[in-house]
Amino acid sequence: INVWDEKKRVMQSITANASNGLVTNYIAKFIKGGDGSLWVSSYQGGLLKMSKMESDIRNKTFTPVESEFGSEKAVSGGGSIWYSLYNELFRIDEKTLERSRIGSFNNLTNRRDVHCLHFSSDGMLLAGTQNGLISYNPRTDSATFHPIVTGNEVNIGNFTEDGEGNIIGVASNFIFRFNPDKAGADAS
Repeated sequence: INVWDEKKRVMQSITANASNGLVTNYIAKFIKGGDGSLWVSSYQGGLLKMSKMESDIRNKTFTPVESEFGSEKAVSGGGSIWYSLYNELFRIDEKTLERSRIGSFNNLTNRRDVHCLHFSSDGMLLAGTQNGLISYNPRTDSATFHPIVTGNEVNIGNFTEDGEGNIIGVASNFIFRFNPDKAGADAS
């Protein structure tokens, strides 16, 4: 992990070793928790919570939270880290580090690959799958599959959200706007 120190105008590095808890240098994604904590998802190393920033970056340590997980399919929202493992959804509470499987979501995946996750500003978790997306409401523990029918196979690869809360999705050959109130997507 390379960290740029703007004041000193120098790049500092953190390398995996037994003393800092980072078990691999193969990083999939950085995740910023709702409480400002930093998390590292590492391939072959799992999910790790980083210690608070030290003045000397070499003193940074990592606490393993989930050893089996390591993926770019992870997001933060609602006081939790959400991630997909083997096409199922899991949640880790940021404070207690307790892990839970999200059964209502997992019942809907039906062997569909989960390609991406997004936690929206209105508190919904969205998962891009093949030929649709799954919206999960943590407040009601309910999930809904929203098919996207184009006549061809569609893999939803990414989501973003604009300043007005509109969810914009990207598939292999088009961009769409998702509107959960209308239970549908508008392609462009």
